[in-house]
Parts: sequence; C-alpha cells; structure tokens
Amino acid sequence: MRRKPAFPARRPCLRPRLGRGHIGLLASIVLGLSAAGAVPAGAPAAPEPFPVEPKTAVERPEFTTQALVLRDGALLAYYVRPGTGPTLILIPETNGDRAQYFTEEFLARIDRTFHLVVIETRGQGRSWPPPTPAQASIAHYAEDAIEVARHLGLAGWYVGGHSLGGMTAIAIAGRKPAGLRGVIALEGWVHSRVPELAFAGHPPRTEAQNVEARRQREARYLSHRWTAEEYASLTRMWRAWTEGEAIMRDTTYPLLAVFGDRGRPQRPGRAALLLPDKPNVELAWIAGAGHQVTAPPFAGEVATAINHFIARVEALPGPRVVRHQIVWREPGRFAGWPANNGAWAWGDELLVGFTAGWHKIRDVQRHQIDDARPAQAAFARSLDGGATWHIEMPPTVPGVEEAMKKLKPLAEPIDFLRPGFALTLRFHASGRPFFYYSYDKGHLWSGPFAFPDLGTPGIEARTDYLVHGDREMTVFLTARKANGKEGRPFCARTTDGGVTWERQAYIGPEPEDFVIMPSTVALDEKTFLTTVRVKQGDRPAWIDAWISRDRGKSWDYCNRPAPDTGFKSGNPPDLLRLRDGRLCLIYGYRSAPRGIRARLSQDQGATWGEEIVLRADAVTHDLGYPRSFQRADGRILTVYYYNDGAHTERFIAATEWEPGLP
Repeated sequence: MRRKPAFPARRPCLRPRLGRGHIGLLASIVLGLSAAGAVPAGAPAAPEPFPVEPKTAVERPEFTTQALVLRDGALLAYYVRPGTGPTLILIPETNGDRAQYFTEEFLARIDRTFHLVVIETRGQGRSWPPPTPAQASIAHYAEDAIEVARHLGLAGWYVGGHSLGGMTAIAIAGRKPAGLRGVIALEGWVHSRVPELAFAGHPPRTEAQNVEARRQREARYLSHRWTAEEYASLTRMWRAWTEGEAIMRDTTYPLLAVFGDRGRPQRPGRAALLLPDKPNVELAWIAGAGHQVTAPPFAGEVATAINHFIARVEALPGPRVVRHQIVWREPGRFAGWPANNGAWAWGDELLVGFTAGWHKIRDVQRHQIDDARPAQAAFARSLDGGATWHIEMPPTVPGVEEAMKKLKPLAEPIDFLRPGFALTLRFHASGRPFFYYSYDKGHLWSGPFAFPDLGTPGIEARTDYLVHGDREMTVFLTARKANGKEGRPFCARTTDGGVTWERQAYIGPEPEDFVIMPSTVALDEKTFLTTVRVKQGDRPAWIDAWISRDRGKSWDYCNRPAPDTGFKSGNPPDLLRLRDGRLCLIYGYRSAPRGIRARLSQDQGATWGEEIVLRADAVTHDLGYPRSFQRADGRILTVYYYNDGAHTERFIAATEWEPGLP
C-alpha cells in the first residue's frame, strides 16, 4: 500500500510512548491532521512543550511533502523539489532530518536544476516508527532509500548523505540498484576505525560540552517518543557496519568522499581514511571544517563540490538509462515473451511480437496466465522510434492451437530481401514448429507453414535468424533432447527461400539440463556469434557464448558473458550488434533485485564489460525475454515483459538507454 499524504508540522512536545500495536492508529492520526497542526475534536490535551525545539520545525515551500508506506508498514517521509536536471537523493545524519539540507546556504548554492529528494529515515522528522533493533542497520536504511527510488520510478539518480547518511549512500552503491549513477559520502566513514586512524589527536570536546551534547540528543529523542532501547540501537549502527571497505574496493560507481580537515595543515592520506586509490573514488577537503561539513559556514562549499561532481559524471561517456515506459498493459490480460515472437525494424518503424493471454491468479512460482483460455499473437508497433506504441492482433496470425489446424507446406519460395520482409517462428507444445512471413512490415502475414523436424525429437522454434541473400537464411532453434525434453540449440539453413531446410550443426553437446533460446549476430560473412540460455542443476542460470567460423557448420565454446541470470531457470539472451562495432547483450535477471540488465563487449565478444543494471524494481521473477533496437540517435530501446506485483497482470514495457561511447 502506498500513499502520498500531506503532513502537518510536528509539534515539539513530550508525548506518551505508543506501543507497536498503535502504529496504524498513529499513522491515521498523522495523516488526518491539518497543515496547521490542529488536534481532532475529543483528543486528550497535549502535554506541556518540551524545552528542546526539534529540527523538524523547519519547512521550505519549494519542497512538497510526500510519503511511502514500506512493506513492513513503516511510514517514510520524503521531500521533493522538482527540477529538470539530474535527480539527487539526500539522506541526513544519525540524528538528522530534512532541516540538515533545508538551510539557506546549502539551497542557495546547490544546482537549481537538480531534482532534489530528501529522505527522513525511520523515526526522524515525519517518518514513523523508529527502527526496531533488527531494523537499526545501515543495510536496512539503504534498502529503505532504494525503495523510495523504485517508488519514484527514477531512471537515473545520485545518492548522497552526511555521516550515517553517507555510510548509507555507500551501502546503496554495494547493492547496485537500477539507475544509480554516482555516490556522495559527506564524512561517511567506511569503518568505525576511520576517526582513530585519520583524526586522532584532534582537540576533543570538554566534558561540559559532551554533557550538553548528550542532554540535547536525549531531549530530542524524548520529544520524538523514542525508547531508550531504540535510541541505543541507532547509536550502535555505524560501529556495527562492516561492509564499507569491501564496497569501496569493489565499486565502479563514481564516488565523491568529502571530509573536513579539522583545520590541520597536514591532511590524512587515503590509507588513513580507508579509501582505495581508484580513479572513480574522488576525495575532497573542506578547509577548517570538522565532522559537521553541512553546517554553516561550510554548507555552500559542500553544495558546490556536489555540483561539480555531478556535472563531471554527467559528462562521462558511460551507459545511462533515459526512461522506462509501458508499451501495453490491460486489466485482465497477461502479456509476455517478446523473445519468443521476434522484433523487426524499418528505420523509425519498430515492431515487437508478444503473447497476449488472460490473467489468472496462480501460485507465485508460476506464470499468472489462464492456461484454459487461448492466448493471442500480438504485436506492438511504433512509428516514431519507440516514443509511442499501438497494439495489433492480426487475424492472419491466430493462436497456436488454431494455427495447428491450418498448417501447410510452403509451396512458393520467400524473397528474404523484399522490402518490408519479416519472419516469425513458433511452436506447439508437442514440439511441432511452424512459421509465418510478411512482406508489408507485419500488417498481413502468410502462413502458418510447417517447419520440418530435421531429424530431431521435436523443435521449440523461436524467432532468431540471419538473412544472407534473397533465398538464403540461417535460423537458430532449440531441439528436444534424446529424452524428449527441451533443449539443445542448433542452426538450420535454407537456400531456396524456405521451401526446404537442412540442419547445419548442434551448438555444443547435449546438456544434462537445458541450453536453449539462441540469439545470434554475424561478425562477418563466415563468422557467427550466438548466446544461449543455460540451466544446470540447482545453481543460478547463466548465458554462454559460442562461435562458428564456417557459417554454422561447427561451433566452439567462446565464454560466459553473463555468469548469473538468477534462479527460476534464468532468462534468454538478446544479442545486438551496435553501429560502432560493439556487441550488446541484454537479459532479464530473475533473482532479487529482479529486473533487466546488460553487458557490452568492445572486442567482438572475446571479453565483456561490467554488468549494467537497467532496472531492478520487479516484485517477482516473471519478467524479461527482451528484444532490442538501436535507433538512429544511438540510443537502445529494449522491450520486455514485466511485473509490479506477485499476482498482478504482466505487461510489456520498454527501457530507453544510452550505451555510451566505446
């Protein structure tokens, strides 16, 4: 359940402690109060105000107040200042709330184009309740912030925080959420040893200063109804965190680490700060500042450092997600499996096939489709490069059962080079393959035509082919194994326009489990590279690459471009050759965090780059089967099926993204 309530200003008063069973009542009270902070009629009189004024009295009219009810029922408040530029999520310090980033000095200097989001962590500001001891961890706070980013549907974003918020930002980098572009840690230590290693000998506060600081902290938490146990759990969070050093060593995200130099002429080195000497990890110092770098008079300088960092990252040539969109979603319908059906492009005109079934709530491990009702062949067409779509369900491509009644042999050869040509290969559950072709960009289809079994126990035919001439084509299919189960990939060729076909070679030996669903590109006239979906035993599934240097007559194992596509049988590959010569592999990831991912190769598939998370906000494993296009502007448009709930309708979605420069 997700809501965006309007919150009142919280009053600085000591209130009775509410038990955990009263959270729902508290939420309803908070949501029901007016902006003026009125108390409902009949409510008990408020206690006398506590002498310490909470920071949450600070408001900014340019920010809208919003909230998200998390999966465990907690209410997380966040504040949004709309902007046309990059999104920056900010997380306050241990005892902080929105006021930390609402100062005049900070807001006057931070880039006005930024789309700013300030999150108040559990129990701070308007967020409620405080974390339980089990929830009081940096890892849990990181998941909370990622959930807000998912809820907002951010295609690309930065995250920053101060102190505990900075540690949380580093923890977010370790989780590699979809769309994350960079991380900003303001005095965010990677380990509790950093103060001793880097800042030992700094003049300590006097005992009187320590007593006053403790008094104010305790007063603040009393005013927010925290128990002593909750407060103690929060203060232990940063000392219990052990992930920071490993994340900093491993992360490839651009990261800005900002520290106050405590007025010292000799600043600590990276080793003392436990920061790796890597080009993606930038270190900046605020002269004269202590730990509180976001407080005046340093807040403006910090804002400027953030501006410069984000501007530098935005100028980098790396991959980035532009936007997500829904191509087709209809109540009561199930939409799935574009990779099975095919995708075609004629300039800015794009066509993607998919299956349109009927939604039925079933066990979460299964597809939420009603098998008792026949599914339809459907196509999504765009005339503007994927900006807009319309759906077609042509009567010339009936459902599979109806198609089986109409199968016939192909009598006239197909012209594979004719303008507007498209071919789609399909199969019946019995393992009988068939195909259709079109000469008018998929508006009208001829068929269904029977495809031979080519000496196999059966074929699961999906659409993957290379055209070599007006009568010559190679198709890449999956045969049933000797035991009658799917699957072993192979390729077949026709030289007479599809009237007859000849099996060329199996792609690899017969597997113990399955190797299926090839996706193939031609590297040159004789060299083909194919990628296949692999599942063996109880391990996570993966994608392997195979290469043929004799036009498919023999195949050699190449490498494993995607070592992990998740459990639940993994996901098929989508291999695309970019105009700059690079290869792009896109696939669904079916374990948490579930979503769509990609990798790039600069050397014709010999090696593959870091995994690119295009999105990671799916609720269950039922997703993927992508097909992609590269548009004239260089951007990639990836189309797939997706979900936003365990039992909701599956829908066709698209992600527009930039692969960056070679």
